[in-house]
Amino acid sequence: AGRQDIPFPWEVAKTIAETTKHALPQLGLVEASTNVNDHILVNFTRPTFQEPKIRMAISLAVDRKGYIQAGRQGAAIIGGVLLPKPYGVWGLPEAEQRKLPGFGD
Repeated sequence: AGRQDIPFPWEVAKTIAETTKHALPQLGLVEASTNVNDHILVNFTRPTFQEPKIRMAISLAVDRKGYIQAGRQGAAIIGGVLLPKPYGVWGLPEAEQRKLPGFGD
């Protein structure tokens, strides 16, 4: 009695979690990482996007850190094709990934 587990398999915005913690300090919130990917998809049947230099320019123009701050309230990491450890198993180490065009500082 007086206890309830509420599973929430979808992501909760960081701001919602912080507001909930503040409003209900007795409520226990368990944080867990999830594998959520955000993508920019282009139509490769369009001649413009068949040009590798255009695709590289788009990749280099993306402000990944800015997106994490604005779109994910800072609650994300920069991933690549495969997530780095400890979030994934086969991804490049974060230090190596940062050396790639568009992924570094």
